[in-house]
Amino acid sequence: MKTFYQLSLSIILILASYGAHSQCSETDTSAIQFTSVTVDTARCESSGRIQINGVTGGGGEYVYEITNGPVIRIVQSQNFFNALPGGNYTVKISGCSGEMRDISV
Repeated sequence: MKTFYQLSLSIILILASYGAHSQCSETDTSAIQFTSVTVDTARCESSGRIQINGVTGGGGEYVYEITNGPVIRIVQSQNFFNALPGGNYTVKISGCSGEMRDISV
């Protein structure tokens, strides 16, 4: 139970801190857009990669997570995920204004 508590606290701290930076435009409630998704297919077990490029809207200060697929990944500030096994994924992008977008890959 202690490990779960520590993980939950870490996620809360990440979410609380990303909205406090000066690059955040909380009044920008425009839909989150992206220019492309780069997918490197896994040639070996857990060697795939997904990268979301050119994200705009939603106030900035984006966080990304894999919410569905062979593996899930918790919230992170990097726009890419490494060491993924082959399969179909859902990546959620969240901006600091509260806008969110799901992408099926």
